[in-house]
Amino acid sequence: MQEIKEFIKAIPPFDLLTEEEISLVTQNTDISFYPVNEKITPKNVLIIIKGKIKSEEDVFSTEDIVFAKEIIENKTTEFEVIEECLCYEIKRDVFLDVLEKNKKFKNYFLQDIASKLQTLRKKTLENQFSSFLSARVKDLILHPVVFVKENESIKSAVKKREEKKASLIIVENKGVVTDSNLRKVITEDIPTNSSVEKIMTPKIITIEEEDFLFNALLMMTKHNIKRLAVTSDDKIKGSIEQIDLLSYFSNHSYLISVKIEKAKNINDLKEISNSLTDLINLLFNKGLKARYIARIISELNRKIFAKVSEFVFDEEYYKNISLIVMGSEGRGEQIIRTDQDNGAVINDSFSYDMKKFEDFSEKLKILGFPECPGKVMVNNPFWSKHLKDFKNDIFTWTDTPTKENMMNLAILLDANVVWGDEKYLNELKNYLFEHISDNATLLSTFASFVNQFELPIGFLGLKEQVDMKKVRFIIVHGARAFALEHKIKKTSTVERIKELNNIGVIDRRFATELIESFDVILTLTLKEKLKQINNKEKATNIINIKNLTKIEQDMLKDSIKVTNEFKKLINHHYHLGVF
Repeated sequence: MQEIKEFIKAIPPFDLLTEEEISLVTQNTDISFYPVNEKITPKNVLIIIKGKIKSEEDVFSTEDIVFAKEIIENKTTEFEVIEECLCYEIKRDVFLDVLEKNKKFKNYFLQDIASKLQTLRKKTLENQFSSFLSARVKDLILHPVVFVKENESIKSAVKKREEKKASLIIVENKGVVTDSNLRKVITEDIPTNSSVEKIMTPKIITIEEEDFLFNALLMMTKHNIKRLAVTSDDKIKGSIEQIDLLSYFSNHSYLISVKIEKAKNINDLKEISNSLTDLINLLFNKGLKARYIARIISELNRKIFAKVSEFVFDEEYYKNISLIVMGSEGRGEQIIRTDQDNGAVINDSFSYDMKKFEDFSEKLKILGFPECPGKVMVNNPFWSKHLKDFKNDIFTWTDTPTKENMMNLAILLDANVVWGDEKYLNELKNYLFEHISDNATLLSTFASFVNQFELPIGFLGLKEQVDMKKVRFIIVHGARAFALEHKIKKTSTVERIKELNNIGVIDRRFATELIESFDVILTLTLKEKLKQINNKEKATNIINIKNLTKIEQDMLKDSIKVTNEFKKLINHHYHLGVF
């Protein structure tokens, strides 16, 4: 009986029941067996221990709840056993009795997909919060330290600190020098050629990198200090600051943004760029929604691109070009860095040097942004040229709607300015909308690309491996097709969906379900990619369903259902003839 109880109460929403309610359910639960091909109807609520059951719209497997909604709505629906099933069977009357006693339990079964996804997300966040309690010092980004001898001059020590951009000076493992110590040089009128030993604090407070963050915060509070030296195998390897701990809870991205603004050369930016994965890990482990992480990272990437532009171009270029990013970067949806997708729309009267754009691409490569295999890059004359030439391209693409031309159109539609004057891209997009949005045949051709990928649902349910990029593409491109038709200039998929709701193309409920589903797809993709990166593996879009928790599997199944509904809507709206 205890084994049944533990099994059932671990499955949402049975985890919402009180101890008394879960005991009542357990006492009225039997174990039943159903052979393959048997047709079953909703007499009692089933929780599958092993096997699979199929309805007209879905496939249920291990830990899935079957017949709950049908019993609540008093429906008689025939399901089929497609893989011999062992189930816990909860008596109908007891289930309905508990349902009336516990409103949260009842609401779970009655809520729409968007609300269900939000409920499941809260459940995963509860699990993630506990991760902070076990977060360790090594989870933070370490700042460099500089080592000096005790008889070294203050001036020499400060110079070394500045060269290494360190916040902590270690004096022969005897003491430390911080900004507070350096103020003594002014307040006590100490000559800068004096020994650094004169101003140091004769004690080094350290913490092991495997220690807990809470202990670090306690040590800082106890000793009234803002920095700790971090050790590994009794050797100092860096430092952490109080602001690092606080920003673990808040927005660490602000600190990176400030560093980008202060960067003086490409090497400064390289150090900052390399720290973005650490930031993504922090934000993800804190439970921040994937699409919000994407917005933060995209904004920081754009600041990096703008800073590189300042290193490469002069003021005349700023006045005469729209330097653009495209693809997922343009939509603000790129989290884990992929390849470059950029270009430039240039004032027709401006004489430019292509070598400048080549230099820009090379500097991005140094920062870890690899070349785009399809050469959608600013160093490719096809994507960096005068405004009039882009207009000619659009005319050609619309006149000859080949697959390549339609994808070029899609790439350009997602473009956003990261540096320079926005008016050149704005004029180009206005031209694009004017020449396309009323062309029904072209819009249908453009929208038809949602059908190039099949959703990963087979006869036995979700396929073992899912290419999340293909699932995501259907939502991204569907929203993009509608945006083209309705002259929506926003490039974010979520913002496009919201605007489609505002103008009445889709209702509020479906818009919410689409946004929640899109976020689930992004979140599960990000989780897998971070795992791959942290294991020093190549990041891919492939997810193995077996690696997902039961809650995650449920979230993915519901998200794919919503994606499929969106795909049907696109096919119907554009008369594509594929349903």
